[in-house]
Amino acid sequence: MAGAVHSRKLDRFKFVGKDAVVPMAESCKHGIDARFCSLCNSAAANQQSSHPPKRRRAAVHDNRHTSTILLNEIVGYLNAAQLRATYGAVAELVGGIAQSVGDRLGGVAGRRPEASWVVNSETEMPTGYLPEQWHPALRQSSHVIRNGDELWQRHEEWKAAGAPSRCRGL
Repeated sequence: MAGAVHSRKLDRFKFVGKDAVVPMAESCKHGIDARFCSLCNSAAANQQSSHPPKRRRAAVHDNRHTSTILLNEIVGYLNAAQLRATYGAVAELVGGIAQSVGDRLGGVAGRRPEASWVVNSETEMPTGYLPEQWHPALRQSSHVIRNGDELWQRHEEWKAAGAPSRCRGL
């Protein structure tokens, strides 16, 4: 009888060796490890929770704004302000990773002067652009926005000023 009690205690463990015991993960109603079942996890995510939803830092930058800024808005601001910003700074605001920003701007077909304000952090120039694809004023300012905080602040000031077409000093 003692062996039966002992085996019931070990029902939630699997044996890996002669004496090694590893706890087994809980299975969901679909028979899958509950941690990896997309059906159960998406249903649980859709239910109301007492906790606020987790958001990526890119979508809610330091909790100072509550909506994702569109890539076209950032390009519009950079073009109007005639300031460069790194792919990483832009990615912090629009979401995703720095390496995907160029593709989201249109890839090779999207290499146009108004998008050339988004630049590589090391070279401070747009990646893969030919000089004739650069904005004519691209090199007039030496300042490059390198982080999402500064880009977000400048973008908000620009919007508050009525989004002027040419804004210096913001």
